[in-house]
Amino acid sequence: MTSSSSTSSSTSASSLLLSGGALALVLLVTGAATAALGHRWGGHEGMLVGISSAAICFVAGLLGLLAVYIAKQMGQALNGLLASIFFRTGLPLLAGTLLLNQLEVLPRPQAVALLTVNYLAALACETLLSVWMVGGTPLMPTAKAATAKSDGVAPSKAS
Repeated sequence: MTSSSSTSSSTSASSLLLSGGALALVLLVTGAATAALGHRWGGHEGMLVGISSAAICFVAGLLGLLAVYIAKQMGQALNGLLASIFFRTGLPLLAGTLLLNQLEVLPRPQAVALLTVNYLAALACETLLSVWMVGGTPLMPTAKAATAKSDGVAPSKAS
């Protein structure tokens, strides 16, 4: 393994950790909000529905980010993005269906609302992070790129 490939590998591993942390932060906030709303609607059981829906969406998003990371290491970034969509959509859909059919804690529309809030937050965050991990448009442009844009000069890829 050459030094450039080991640097690339450690950089992408750090991007996976950073992405997982960002996803956790977003879902901690929405999970707390949906837990409070669930508690208001259905007491402690409703709060558990809000927390569990955030946990389900976090696991799904983390699996999606992991799929992108593994596929990028294999040179198949597009396949990683497709696998990410599968995990991000399939797991919350399956878990939500099972939860709604097994638990009668909250009325169905309220339980679906709690899951939907967490799902949409995870969807937006995980999509942006996945595109960032595969090298798409950066979430935060570098200072050099911003300076070049303000000067009317296209930034070079070599720098």
